[in-house]
Amino acid sequence: MAQRLQTSPTTRNIAVLNHGIGGNHLLTDGLGPNALARFEDDVVGQAGVRYLIILEGINDIGLLARKGEVAPAEHEALVRRIVGAYEQMIARAHTNDIKVIGATIMPFAGSSYYRPGPASEGDRQAVNEWIRTPGHFDEVIDFDKIARDPEHPERLLPAFDCGDHLHPSPAGYAAMAQGVPLSLLAPTAEPGPKIAITFDDLPAHGSLPPGETRMELISKIIAALREVHVPPTYGFVNGARLEQQPAEAAVLQAWLAAGNPLANHSWSHMNLNQHSLEDFEEDVVRNEPVLMNWTKDENWRWFRYPFLAEGNTPEKRAGFRNFLRKRDYKIAAVTMSFGDYLWNEPYARCRAKADPSAITTLEDSYLAAADQSIGYYRSISQTLYQRDIPYVLLMHVGAFDAEMLRRLLQLYRARGFQFVTLPEVERDDFYRSVTDLDLAAGPETLEEATSARQLSLPSRTDFASQLDSLCR
Repeated sequence: MAQRLQTSPTTRNIAVLNHGIGGNHLLTDGLGPNALARFEDDVVGQAGVRYLIILEGINDIGLLARKGEVAPAEHEALVRRIVGAYEQMIARAHTNDIKVIGATIMPFAGSSYYRPGPASEGDRQAVNEWIRTPGHFDEVIDFDKIARDPEHPERLLPAFDCGDHLHPSPAGYAAMAQGVPLSLLAPTAEPGPKIAITFDDLPAHGSLPPGETRMELISKIIAALREVHVPPTYGFVNGARLEQQPAEAAVLQAWLAAGNPLANHSWSHMNLNQHSLEDFEEDVVRNEPVLMNWTKDENWRWFRYPFLAEGNTPEKRAGFRNFLRKRDYKIAAVTMSFGDYLWNEPYARCRAKADPSAITTLEDSYLAAADQSIGYYRSISQTLYQRDIPYVLLMHVGAFDAEMLRRLLQLYRARGFQFVTLPEVERDDFYRSVTDLDLAAGPETLEEATSARQLSLPSRTDFASQLDSLCR
């Protein structure tokens, strides 16, 4: 593979780190630590890594086959665990700006691992189907197709079989190297701006359309985030909702199970501008046991102001920042928003009225507003700093957000954005006065930064007035 890279001007500066280990497993230790355990050292910890090819899983499948006859449920569980391991590695690689290429598992019929019947081959085919499915890995190399015998696709091609029916021969390895499209490793254009997606108002926001549940809604959001490979995404919690609807605790459980952290949005979604500092602090503290009950580490110590209201007097704003500093909080700023929450109530009304034309109008305007906000905030950032700051996007766990999220994330990706985590974004200098609460309060939004410089904001369409009359 390294020799092939040297033959092309576009890949001549790319080297190969061979970090394969014989007998390696995805899920348990084999001849050496499992793939997940060595991921940080072997992949993330290596200098300059931009591409990752993952060929793992055959030993996990083979170990189960060696048990002999086991229940179908055990095979299904193994496939889920293998897929889950892939998803973890994809997410961890993407967090470090590494493109992840999945390699299909090659045939192994006739080896000591293989058991005749549907089980061994069924597990391999199920895993390979997931690998080949668009939206999981960034790219796919089909080593199965390259190495298999067309007459007996459960077996390696004899010329590519070293003799144990499991490992390729030198000719087989050469065919694998030849089968990697060099275009997958060609240098790409300069990376686009970074954006962290965040969600407010967990476990519930806005009205539900007829027949929908909160769990269905959060499941759609989680599925969309996973499909587009968005890294761990903060959800900001109002605990009062759990007191009113205890069953909605399942929403938080699902969010955490998907690898997404929770954080503080105050107990009752209180507006600091309309209440005393003492009452607001009490409301924030009241929410902490909810988070501590669900989150076993300190990742929950992020705070998002309800209504983005930071205090209507300098004394109140400074007093609450001091409160956050004493309690080890970090502020979750917002530097990109298109008012996504405005669409959730009209959507519930239009669904109740079964008005498909109005729903199409909502879909079009929602994406138009998001697209317009991209230009709006990037224009401000370029004017103020001659660069794109990394952005924090404010979203809500509403019904229309759940319906549109997949398309929305595809829009951001089409505009060149890289999805990253909230902590990564707020390491940028723009957020220093937000994250360092020993400093005096500085701008927490791009609008505030523009106002501080006494500059004018770009024009923007008012979508709220268009939405209010829909499906009344």
